[in-house]
Amino acid sequence: MREWKTYKLEELITLQRGHDLTRTQMQHGKYPVAGSNGVIGFHNEFTTKGPSVTIGRSGNIGNAYYYDVNFWAHNTTLYLTPSNFGHRDKRSGAT
Repeated sequence: MREWKTYKLEELITLQRGHDLTRTQMQHGKYPVAGSNGVIGFHNEFTTKGPSVTIGRSGNIGNAYYYDVNFWAHNTTLYLTPSNFGHRDKRSGAT
């Protein structure tokens, strides 16, 4: 049986603030715009490669949303940029 390893959160992920994008700047496209309440629209560019997770930092604070596609992380969110996110066995956490 494998033993648990202890890590500091900063060793596994980085939280970054999302990017400004007003409704008037939003150009219809295929990439979801991830706001603190989930998808708030679609844009023709992305800022974050999926898979990733966003956490609301303004408005709907603390709720997490998973994205398996590239997306625009809006400034109302924090997004994860983990070193090996998506490369783990989802059942066990093993790499």
